[in-house]
Amino acid sequence: MFLQSNTPSKLSALVKLSPAATAVFWCLSSVQGAVIQSNTTYVSGTTTLPVSSADLINFGASTLDSFNVSANSSPDETPDQGAIDGTAIGGFESFTWFTNSTEPSTSLAVSPGVFTFNLDVSVNTLGYSISQIDSFAGYAFRDQAKQIMTVEYSLVGDAGFVTLGTYSYTDPGSKEYSRVSLADDTADYMLTGVDALRFTYADPGNTNHEIVIQEIDVVGAAVVDLVQTNDTYTDIAQLPVSNTDLVNLGQVTLASFDVSANQGANQTPDNGPVDGATSDTDWESFTWFLDSKGQFPATVTLNLDVTASPSGYDISEISSLAGFSGTAAQGKQVVMVEYSVVGDAGFASLGTFTNLTAGVGEYSRIQLANSTGSDLLTGVDALKLTYALPDSNPGGGK
Repeated sequence: MFLQSNTPSKLSALVKLSPAATAVFWCLSSVQGAVIQSNTTYVSGTTTLPVSSADLINFGASTLDSFNVSANSSPDETPDQGAIDGTAIGGFESFTWFTNSTEPSTSLAVSPGVFTFNLDVSVNTLGYSISQIDSFAGYAFRDQAKQIMTVEYSLVGDAGFVTLGTYSYTDPGSKEYSRVSLADDTADYMLTGVDALRFTYADPGNTNHEIVIQEIDVVGAAVVDLVQTNDTYTDIAQLPVSNTDLVNLGQVTLASFDVSANQGANQTPDNGPVDGATSDTDWESFTWFLDSKGQFPATVTLNLDVTASPSGYDISEISSLAGFSGTAAQGKQVVMVEYSVVGDAGFASLGTFTNLTAGVGEYSRIQLANSTGSDLLTGVDALKLTYALPDSNPGGGK
């Protein structure tokens, strides 16, 4: 599989695997379910917080079109980017402070603190799917970590805002820090089709009627109009394989990979799916999963190197190629594609895709792309492809 780069900071890519008795692949509206709130307190003396510098609303991110902070903040820079600069527990410029009337701004008892974030839909015209929201607060000075936060969102095509909910966490005390985290209880995303978000912080009822917002993180990905294209080939020489994509063996963009138990491991690690080559005779150039050995479902996990690209990678295409020239039909594919974005350790499902057209001795390709021509996925740090038994040759190789 392979990925192509458009910019030095965020590589757009195509991920692709090579074929044979397994697969080859390339890389690439509203509330979904119940929103679950998780709360964390960080004790006095904490020096770091687990904030993201690569989320959708991080200052400088291509996904953030514009933002506004209400006038009752105490900015140390213009615009007041402290709550979205990807850092925490730093200087005054690294947070946003809503304090009381005896200091530089208006008390929260008089007026709430409001952030509005407008996402860029000039390219990602369908908006964004949101998987997680984190709000970090507090400061090593006094009681400034209590949060009463209302989250609202706007959808593409509708200028109004809808309330997701109001979330409170007032346990933290003096000189402590807090984190309020929101996610869906079962779905990959709690919101989809979003083009703007608004956060309103109410008076938490502490002595000085104030709060220090260290960071707001919004984790998610652009909504895409995904198009699947299936191809069938009669000759292995016809397979369009790349040896320069993001997940090709030896590329600096590939940090590590893992292939589940299989029959085609003629080397360690089993790099057949990512070696940029195809063959019906060189067993090292493909990976072979066998049903009779209990090797389904079969999984290939690809971890991208984010040390050089901390914002992750933009995936323009994913392709999976399969097949072998033997006497069985080993080119049929049923594959679930999952991805992880920077700042979120979990995997979200892009979908399950099927190509069952390849017959005996033939080959297949599943190609995934965005119909708009823009990226299929953004901010990606890992991919997982899980192959189900296609029932093309029960008991034999797939």
